[in-house]
Amino acid sequence: MPSVATPPLLYADRSSSLVLNVWVPANANPNSKLPVRVWLYGGANTGGGISNPLYDGCFASKTTLQVSVNYRLGPLGFLATNDVGLTGNYGLQDQLLALRWVQANIAAFGGDPTRVLLFGQSAGATDAWAISTLPQARGLLSAAVLQSTVPSLLPDLAAATTANAAFLSALRCTTLACLRAAPLYTVRAAAAAAALRASAAPGLGLVVDGAVVPAQPLDVALRVPAVVGTNTNEGSLFIVAALRLGAFELREAAYETFLNLTFADAAVRAAVRARYPWARFAGAPGNQAVAAMAAVGTDQRFRCPARRVLARAAAEGVRVWTYSFALTPSCPWEPRVPALPAVLAILGATHSAELAYVFGEVEGLPRPDGNCTFSAGDKAVSAAMVGAWDSMAASGEPGGGWPVYDVGGSMGVNMVNGTFAAGKVDYSMCDFWDSIEGQTTTGATGTGTGSGPARTSSGTPAATSPNVARAKHGVSSTGASVVGVAWLMSLLLSGTWAIT
Repeated sequence: MPSVATPPLLYADRSSSLVLNVWVPANANPNSKLPVRVWLYGGANTGGGISNPLYDGCFASKTTLQVSVNYRLGPLGFLATNDVGLTGNYGLQDQLLALRWVQANIAAFGGDPTRVLLFGQSAGATDAWAISTLPQARGLLSAAVLQSTVPSLLPDLAAATTANAAFLSALRCTTLACLRAAPLYTVRAAAAAAALRASAAPGLGLVVDGAVVPAQPLDVALRVPAVVGTNTNEGSLFIVAALRLGAFELREAAYETFLNLTFADAAVRAAVRARYPWARFAGAPGNQAVAAMAAVGTDQRFRCPARRVLARAAAEGVRVWTYSFALTPSCPWEPRVPALPAVLAILGATHSAELAYVFGEVEGLPRPDGNCTFSAGDKAVSAAMVGAWDSMAASGEPGGGWPVYDVGGSMGVNMVNGTFAAGKVDYSMCDFWDSIEGQTTTGATGTGTGSGPARTSSGTPAATSPNVARAKHGVSSTGASVVGVAWLMSLLLSGTWAIT
C-alpha cells in the first residue's frame, strides 16, 4: 500500500488516517505462518512517516513479514486538553488499531498472529513501550524491541491541559468546533509557536487518560519479552542538527551555557559538571563541547531511562535483553546527513544511526539513491541485528548467545568496531542520574536498581516526592528548560532538521 499524508482527527469527515505498508517474503503463502514485525517510526510523535525509504521492508523481510504503521501526529494525534474535551492518545489508538488489524488479517498474507514483534525507534519506541505495558498487550504482540526509547512519567489530563493552553491560545480556539474548522497549516503553525513559547515540557505526547493509557507505564512494567537498547552518542545528532556546521566551532563556554540552560538548579548543575568534567572530553572526534553535551544528553535522556525500563521488567520476572550500539556508520544513513567523514565522526553512534543496520540497508546509502556501501564490519553487525530482531519475532528471544539482562550483571550485547559481542553493558552512570531524577534503587517489590520512580516501602509511588510530583506534571525534576536538551530534541525530532 502507498503511504499518504496523515489526515487529522480534528476534521469530522476525515477521521480515518491509518495506513499500513505490508512487506511479504516472495515465497510466503497463506499457510506459511511466518513471524511478523510491526514497525513504529520515530519523530517525537510530531513528524515522520512510513514513506521514508530507510524503512523499506524488502531487505529485512527474508523470513518475516513486516508491517509499517502510519499514525496521526502532533496535535492531530496527541492533543489532550480538558478545555475542549480532547483526551489525547489518538495516534496511540491508531497504533493499537493496526495491531488489531494484524491479529485479524495477517494470516491471509502468510503471517502468524501469535508471533508479532512490535519494534520502534525514539518516539516510536516510547509508544511501543507504553503499548507493551497495557493490559491487552499479550493479545496483540508477543515481543518488543525498543530502540532509543525515551520513557518517562507521563502527564495526566489536567497537566496536559495546562501544557497545551499555549497551543489553544496560538490557534485562538476555545471550542472543539473551532479546532475542527482550522486549516491544517494553521494547526501546525500554532503547534510550532506554542513549542517556542513553552516554559515546561512539551504537551503533545502520551498522557495517562485513564482509558487508553490507564496507568503510568513505569508503574506497570513490560508485559512481554523485550530488547531495550541505546546508542552511545545519542545526543550528538540533536546538537549538530540544531547548530549545523557551527557545532564544529563550539568551545568550553558553549558547554557552560548548555549546562546553565538545561539544569536550572545550581546544585544539580554542579553535580553534572563534576560527573562530566570538560577535561574528560579532550581529544573527542569533531568537537570537545559537542562530545560533552552529547554525553550528558545521551545518559540523562536515553541510556538511564532505558535501564529503568529493563530493571522494572526484570523485577517483575519479564525476560529482557539489552544492547549498546557504539558504531560510527561508514555511510550516511539519511540524506540530511552529509557524506563527510568529519560529520560522521562528530556524530558517532548517534540517535537513529542504527536504523540502516536494523533494516538491512547496507548498500545504496543514503536511501533512496545514494552510492555508499557499508564496510564489511558494518554489514556483519547489520546481519546480526536483523537476525536478532527476526528471532525476537519468531521465538520471543534474540538468540545467538545474547544473555538475559539482570540488574546485578548488566549483561547484554555491545556493537562496536564491527563486532556484535556479548558482554557487560555500561550503565555505571545511571545511579547518578537516578539520584538526580528523583529515582530510588527500589522497585515495586523493593528490590533491584534504578527500576522506577521513587516508591514507598509498600511499592506504591511516593506521592510526597517533589521530584516525582513535578515529573508527573510535565516538568523535569532537574529543572530542565526547553532551551536546553529538550529544546534541541524537539528541533530535531520535528522532522525539520538538516545538517548543511
